[in-house]
Amino acid sequence: SAQIRSSRTFLQKQIPSSDRTMGGGYLPHTKVITLCENNFAKADDKVYDEDVRRVWAHELIHAVQYCYSSGKIKKIETGIDGGCITKTCLEIQTYYHVECAHWGNNAKKREDCVREGAWNSAKPFCENNRKKYDAVFKDKYQNCVKNTVKEPFKIRV
Repeated sequence: SAQIRSSRTFLQKQIPSSDRTMGGGYLPHTKVITLCENNFAKADDKVYDEDVRRVWAHELIHAVQYCYSSGKIKKIETGIDGGCITKTCLEIQTYYHVECAHWGNNAKKREDCVREGAWNSAKPFCENNRKKYDAVFKDKYQNCVKNTVKEPFKIRV
């Protein structure tokens, strides 16, 4: 089972502490979801609550992905392929179902939303190389989305 913990730092090795876009993360080896609440909007309670719900849903999907993968997502942790392909597919699935779901059947807008959101999360695993990421995204998007709609959280990259 996953735990929830608030933190001002997360994955410092891969994400600079100055990264104000980081909302949270799931650490599979500890089964902990971390929310970087200092990066959430503080405009009002409603905006803050929406941020918390969005990030919580996003990271909870990652927790479920890891549970269903039976450890097959080790590529990210061990660095095989640098994690770019696997991490991009995981983020495609998560952004498709959480942050970009509001686009519904508008396939182009939803894909654009997923592309930009997933880039922010996959960037360090793709060596901060946008061309590398774009090639992986183009090659894997349809397959990653199709797999997660047909069999939610079954990971095949």
